[in-house]
Amino acid sequence: MNVLQGVVIASLSGFCYVRTDDEVADAVESLECKPRGKVKFADRIIVGDRVAVTRIDEKTGIIEKIFPRKNQLLRPVIANVDQVVIVMAIKNPDLNLYLADRFLLQAETQHLDVLVCLNKCDLAAPKEVKAAARHFEAAGYRVLATEAVHNVGQRRLRALLAGRISVVAGPSGAGKSALLNMVEPGFGLRTGSISEKIGRGKHTTRHTSLHALKAGGFVADTPGFTQLDIVGVSAVDLASYFREFAGMADQCRFRGCVHVSEPNCAIKAAVADGTIRSERYEHYTHFYQELIDQEKRRFH
Repeated sequence: MNVLQGVVIASLSGFCYVRTDDEVADAVESLECKPRGKVKFADRIIVGDRVAVTRIDEKTGIIEKIFPRKNQLLRPVIANVDQVVIVMAIKNPDLNLYLADRFLLQAETQHLDVLVCLNKCDLAAPKEVKAAARHFEAAGYRVLATEAVHNVGQRRLRALLAGRISVVAGPSGAGKSALLNMVEPGFGLRTGSISEKIGRGKHTTRHTSLHALKAGGFVADTPGFTQLDIVGVSAVDLASYFREFAGMADQCRFRGCVHVSEPNCAIKAAVADGTIRSERYEHYTHFYQELIDQEKRRFH
């Protein structure tokens, strides 16, 4: 039997759907696979896993091996991600910088490249879009203004996704599925509408799945959510996940400064003189206190 390598693009009802490396990018079919016994009980197979597959026939196969993962996200559960595309709407719903910084923190803990898409830019004045972009650019992140109806940012976003496994993340209603349809029409992803009553998007993407790009690589559209748990981070290490703090912490008076209540703190001085944006620092202190509270509950 022919043994192939490929990527798990979906996992539903006990079956894994694998796109093998020899399939063309615009192929619709994938192999419906079950793991062999020793693989089934050794580890849980998740979307994004690279696997070795024995083809049984044109449509089915057996997963023989899971290759080591270079990373694994917990929410959404997906492996071997190269970058996170964080989609935040400028309007409808209004931009939530606190939530955006939670997404950024989660990406930093996994050492992933990040692209921030400020979506629905047609709903805001250009100066408002630029002001929002500065929040992220000042922290060292790439920012792209997008708008799916008129294909704003289409060519640039398509180039940034090519050849990589990318997670498209963001709160419900931000327009993630619409952006993916803009990048590559024919994905067939259902796009949601905003609930006027609660001002949040309906969860239209029900399962995490990977979609192959014609230019190579995959994108994952994930179930919408509006909260991200901070996991795998200690309070004392939190500052290392804020890019703009790099190179300044060594200038603090006290070794081990956590940049909250200590005097002669270089980070707080940078906030005061505008080098670090005050909103980012405020979010840092909120995350710090959240982690302190978690640690107290864990050890008491």
